[in-house]
Amino acid sequence: MPVLCLEGMRFISRDLYERKITVTERADGSLRVYLEASKEDSQTFAASLAEILAPIEDQRYAVQRYEEKMPEDNFERLNCMIGWGLNKSNPQLVCYHPLPSLFNHKDKALVFKKYWNRYVSPGDIVYLKGEEGKKVVENYGRVNFLGSKKQLSNIWM
Repeated sequence: MPVLCLEGMRFISRDLYERKITVTERADGSLRVYLEASKEDSQTFAASLAEILAPIEDQRYAVQRYEEKMPEDNFERLNCMIGWGLNKSNPQLVCYHPLPSLFNHKDKALVFKKYWNRYVSPGDIVYLKGEEGKKVVENYGRVNFLGSKKQLSNIWM
C-alpha cells in the first residue's frame, strides 16, 4: 500500500511498480521492511512508513483502522465466521494512524485514504487540528497501538 500511494502521488519514482517491498522476520521477532530502490526513494518510503506507525502527536491528519475481533466462545466464533461469509462483518475501531507528512493537504490525504481503504482497512480521514481531531488526540494520542519500537537505518550496498 505505501509504495502504490507514494507512486500515485509521484512522491517516488514511477518505475518502482515492478520492484517489491521485502519483509523479513528476524530471530528476535522484529520485522525488517525495505524497498529496493534509489536512496531518495528508499528514504521517502522508510520515513513515510515510520510516520504511519508513529504515535499521534502533532500531525495534521490521521486515518482510522478497523479490525475484526474473534470472540472467545466457540458458538459466537462460529456465528462470527458465518457472518463474515455473508458479508455481515462488524469491524471495530482499534486505533488511528497518523498520515505521513507528505499527505498534509486535504486532497493528498484523500488519495491516501483511497489506498488505505483498499489495502489496509476501511476508515475515514480525521483532521487533527479541528474539534473532532482534538478528541482523537485526547483518546488515542501518544500511543503506538502496535507495541513496536521504531528504528530507521540506511543500508549502503
